[in-house]
Amino acid sequence: KTGEISDEQSESDEDRGPNHHTRSTINVNSNSKRSNKALSGTIAIQIANFPPLRNSLSAHWHLYRIKMAMDDTFGFIVPYELIPLPPFNLYPDKGTLEVQLEYIGLIDFSQWGNLLGRFCRYIFEDVVDDMNIGLESNLEFDIENSTFKLLPCLLTKLGHIDDKRITSILNRKYELIHHPFQLNNEELYISSKSRTKQYYKYLSIADTPKKRKLNQFNNENFPKIDRNHDAYPQAQMELVKKPNINYLKFYALENKNVSANTPSYHSVEDLCYAPLNQKDLQLICRLPSIFTRIKQLYYIEQLRQFLTGGIRPYSLFPIDNMPTVTFNDCLFNILSSAQADTCILDSLNSDLPLTDNCKIQITSDLLFQATTRSSADENTNMKNLATLGDSFLKLIVSLSLYHQYFLDDTVNLTSEKEKQVSNKNLYRLGLKKNLESYLNINKPSYEGKNANWIPPGYKTINGNVSERYTTQKAEPKALADMLEALIGAFLVSTDYITTIKFMGWLGLDVIPQHEQNGVMEISSIFQRNSTNDLVRQFYDEKLFNEIEKEIRYDFTNKAYLITAFTHSTYGKKSVTKDYDRLKFVGNALLEHIIVPYILLTKKFTTPESKILFSYADEKNSSAKENVSVVPPNSPSLPPILPDVFEALVGAIFLDTNQSLKTVWDVIFPLFQPFIDHIIEHTNIHLKQSSNNQSVNIECKSDEKEDFGSDKLRKGTNKEVTKG
Repeated sequence: KTGEISDEQSESDEDRGPNHHTRSTINVNSNSKRSNKALSGTIAIQIANFPPLRNSLSAHWHLYRIKMAMDDTFGFIVPYELIPLPPFNLYPDKGTLEVQLEYIGLIDFSQWGNLLGRFCRYIFEDVVDDMNIGLESNLEFDIENSTFKLLPCLLTKLGHIDDKRITSILNRKYELIHHPFQLNNEELYISSKSRTKQYYKYLSIADTPKKRKLNQFNNENFPKIDRNHDAYPQAQMELVKKPNINYLKFYALENKNVSANTPSYHSVEDLCYAPLNQKDLQLICRLPSIFTRIKQLYYIEQLRQFLTGGIRPYSLFPIDNMPTVTFNDCLFNILSSAQADTCILDSLNSDLPLTDNCKIQITSDLLFQATTRSSADENTNMKNLATLGDSFLKLIVSLSLYHQYFLDDTVNLTSEKEKQVSNKNLYRLGLKKNLESYLNINKPSYEGKNANWIPPGYKTINGNVSERYTTQKAEPKALADMLEALIGAFLVSTDYITTIKFMGWLGLDVIPQHEQNGVMEISSIFQRNSTNDLVRQFYDEKLFNEIEKEIRYDFTNKAYLITAFTHSTYGKKSVTKDYDRLKFVGNALLEHIIVPYILLTKKFTTPESKILFSYADEKNSSAKENVSVVPPNSPSLPPILPDVFEALVGAIFLDTNQSLKTVWDVIFPLFQPFIDHIIEHTNIHLKQSSNNQSVNIECKSDEKEDFGSDKLRKGTNKEVTKG
């Protein structure tokens, strides 16, 4: 419990409910209020080493093959065996490329370390040559002190390191062309006289005017000289653009008419081999993206094991059963397969400590989305998962507090809930579990002045810019958002019981357990000396059956219905307690069932869409039937209608043994027309009042809409206000 607890003895045992030995109230004091202060500043997160550091490097390293479509000749070695990783996608210009890792076995580092170190430097200094590695270097090769201990290699079909091919590539560096027969259209060449390293591919031996004039001069003046080849042969070459090295996400190709490069002419003796041929260049330029994803997925899998290891009983599925990681918006795909008029969850009435092992698993893709900020510039980020997780967190914390502190009113309950779901508390819990290191904040930049990616085998040597390579910075709220997104990820991929247990593992007060390790029962809503007969009599006198007809739901326990319409000023005449505490539950319920619906419409995809949760004003038809429940000297009727409706939602939920599906089935027809109208019309004006913090939603339309309720047919211009 994060609030201070004090036992009160002001009521009789009959008022205490079935769990009177745990009865408590929240002591709201100045210390507890301090946790609601907004977070400020930034946090610096050290980028983790790969693989994680151990005491010393092993003499035997582990060899892996990188398997891609049409090619499996690349591999790498690492000092420690890796966690098994799922297959993942890259996004080259022509579509999607699946990458898999295959473990081969151990190799002797003393035998291969020197050759593979040279090959690594060749790739990242001569091929991918704009990584600030050079005369004014920020990085230098040092495999022993590198934070990225990995060396690339080439493999034979049998899984052996292809030292002959590696040596051949290393020896071709700037090798001169001596004769035209060395030219072919599969190679790449550079001009030894060019100041810039531009790649060319061979087209043909050119018949230029200069060449024809020179040959004519030689034939006329030196006819007796035997010439086996033309003097000063000229090669017709075409400039080749260097391949992109960032294949992390799909980029829509713009339909532009790209003009063909004009061929250029070069003396054959001025040409030399480029560092790689055309095919090898295409393949090797994928390595930065491949190594980036391997490192990211390694820590995602580590996080998956860490999170699920704290939930009992819960066992991980083998990695072979995990789908390919796409690094796309998983939540969108999950919600796209659901129906917008159905509820994601069913009920919350199971005994949490006794629930069997969950047979559904959170995926690596969802974890990647839940840990990725928009600043990382991926095809996905945590925003929508955090929105969903935030609404579920508020609901479960509200229910837990409702169970535990059954003597407290909405003011104290809301204060405690705000403290527990606050960014500050979530940030504190995230730090306690060391989850901040899993945040994915920075966009990888491989080349240029703003490069921030350390190639494998390298370390930073320029202290002025080392922070750019080794540190991520974010607001503390980023960690709080990640915890909410993780809750959302568990919610859509496992079940609500597993999600609640995960929230409990985080340290949130979400499972109201009593001393016997069972879930607390709900306290009674009867007033002292009330009986079922008195409740039934009151129900009949006040015509509460009219409300049930209106909402098309018959209460099993009529006391819940009466409570939802009983104001605190009704005093001693009431047979139940007032609606104050039911309103607290109903408010959280409404937000949670509306959030998935808005996400399911695929119209609003940001947390700001929660401004649409102004729902209550249209729900007043049933309330006006029972004015007698509210005494004449009470507050005016319209301002309390949102509270009454929220209490009614809470009453249905508790009456159905906490069935979200029943609440959805009853409530959805009431708010759907209004919410749909707002979502479907683009000319909506949302404005926040600076005076009273109310939300005004004004829907202007020239069409006459049938909202399905007489209360919404009063005109084409509607203004709905929820204070």
